[in-house]
Amino acid sequence: MYVITRPSAFIGVMFTRLITFTHRCIDCSRLINKL
Repeated sequence: MYVITRPSAFIGVMFTRLITFTHRCIDCSRLINKL
């Protein structure tokens, strides 16, 4: 665990996690639609 000193870095990490989470939801919805 590391401490983020810059707010911009923290926003960048959260934004990246949000993008990956959104992509996962899209992939899951595609799998559900295929069923």
